[in-house]
Amino acid sequence: MSRSAGQNHGRNRFRGALGAALFVVAILVLFGGWSGLWHWASGRLSGEIDAGLQQLASRGVAVECAGRNIRGFPFRIGIFCDGVSANAGGGRISAGALRSAAQAYQPGRAVIELDGPAEIEIPRRPKLSLSWTSARASVLAGLSGLRRGSVELRNAGLLVFGVRPLARAADLQGHARRAQEPDSIEIAASASALHLLQPAEAGPFDIEFQALLDPAPASLDELLRAPSLPARLRRDGLRGTIHHLRLAIGESSLVVSGPFEMSTNGELSGRFELMANRPEDLLRAVGSLLRDEDEIRAFADQLAIVLSLAGERTEATLVIDRGAARIGIVPLGKLPRLF
Repeated sequence: MSRSAGQNHGRNRFRGALGAALFVVAILVLFGGWSGLWHWASGRLSGEIDAGLQQLASRGVAVECAGRNIRGFPFRIGIFCDGVSANAGGGRISAGALRSAAQAYQPGRAVIELDGPAEIEIPRRPKLSLSWTSARASVLAGLSGLRRGSVELRNAGLLVFGVRPLARAADLQGHARRAQEPDSIEIAASASALHLLQPAEAGPFDIEFQALLDPAPASLDELLRAPSLPARLRRDGLRGTIHHLRLAIGESSLVVSGPFEMSTNGELSGRFELMANRPEDLLRAVGSLLRDEDEIRAFADQLAIVLSLAGERTEATLVIDRGAARIGIVPLGKLPRLF
């Protein structure tokens, strides 16, 4: 090998080693920078949590997250608690471990899981226990606040603590998101195989509900923080449109849609389109659950009679004016105030 060729070979080896070294240094710098950024975000998240807890405490709501820590490095970030509880107005709710996770580069989209059971204590009421096999929530937030939220419980059961079961369901879901219309919120909820065991046994019910609140009584953020939603309703009332409400038990079902308005004193008004399929069994079951609510039970019984006169499948328009309900010229009674 000539001297010139040896020098070239040496230079190539040096360049290769230098390139590898620079690559390793770049990786270390990027990792160190990302580590610093993650831990800064972790500290910022912890500070936001502390500020939120202090704000709730100033409103009389004491929330505790036992053993709180933030995990997920390097690519995720989330809050973990050994147990959670909240105390307000003499009542208390507590549950098991909480886990949350979000991508570190997209912290506004998070998934939360909660272990059961939850114990619910209300002054002068029996202690309740809510159990489930899976409880998961998801949230999507932006610079303008919360944009979407969902909650799902699988195989849920509610009982008076250590005494008797009250209800159980295979699946419970609730969803809310900002609508395209300003100051409006879309909400949806469903229950699958819902058995109500007190005051009378009835079910299984399947329930589907979709509605638009326009204007909404509060933003999604305010709804989560509001100490008393009924107080807001008494001040502002409520208006919106039920896009789809379906109640079913076996082959008996009732579908409701239409605009509604609730006054500041809790009186309901609206014009609803009804589609019924053998509704007698459904309405009879509803009436048995409301045996202590004379006005609602009488309304359900009268509605069952009117709809059954038209056959197994029927469509009708239900008009409610400040609680007074009718189909055509046939009065169905007066509904009680909702709050």
